[in-house]
Amino acid sequence: MTFLSNISHFITSNQKSLIDWEPYFQRFTFSDIYKKCPRVYQSQYFGDNDYEWRLTEALKMAYLKNPTYAHSMIIAMIQEEIKPNDQLLQNNPFIEEVLSKGGTPINMIVPLSQSNKYIKISPLPNPFYEELVENICKTYNCGIYIATEILSRKLIENLVIDVLRKKYGTTRLDLYYITANRRFQPFSTLVNNFEINISDFHYIIPSLDRDFINKINKFRDSGNSAAHNLEFQGVKDKLDKNNLDLESVVKTLLRLLSSL
Repeated sequence: MTFLSNISHFITSNQKSLIDWEPYFQRFTFSDIYKKCPRVYQSQYFGDNDYEWRLTEALKMAYLKNPTYAHSMIIAMIQEEIKPNDQLLQNNPFIEEVLSKGGTPINMIVPLSQSNKYIKISPLPNPFYEELVENICKTYNCGIYIATEILSRKLIENLVIDVLRKKYGTTRLDLYYITANRRFQPFSTLVNNFEINISDFHYIIPSLDRDFINKINKFRDSGNSAAHNLEFQGVKDKLDKNNLDLESVVKTLLRLLSSL
């Protein structure tokens, strides 16, 4: 099970009564997401088999919108609805680890101006990337290191898409987009297509080579494994070790994007 599905399994397996989910989503600015997920409460009320899955999907949507607030919401749900005792925490050590990263929910909301920046990249091409980099720094400073890895992966993936899209437009759409499914290519395919055509970018950066591709794949692999991993130990050390490489990869992709 993934990180969020384990959270959902823990909550749904240990709740003592029906939970009114709407106030939690409202409190942490996810009212719009709750409106899209009415089955969360309905499946709980009727005892349907998809209840746990519905909760996981709602949490995933919240996490993608704002991982800092989503993590705060999860902490509030567990503390206020489950109220785990020492024995329950001992039996579920990953929950104790999740709670230890947050303290009280309000402490999870750290203004970027009051935090150290995990990566320093400017200028950024648009508000989407500005918000994404801001959330990478926020999650790092809040100790939500798995989210930092996932968002770092998302940052690089979107930049690769934008580089391929700006370079090839619709003439070679298949390099980055699957028309039949109306979605972008998997990250692994994007990287492979970029590598195959890397010589097309040598007039901008002649030094682009296999080492650069390996760095991209390092963040692709770590972000992918983070989404399915419950282990927090060692993640911060890995992030601290790789932040300069992350900056280098992102700045290189931004240079390509601005030069096309």
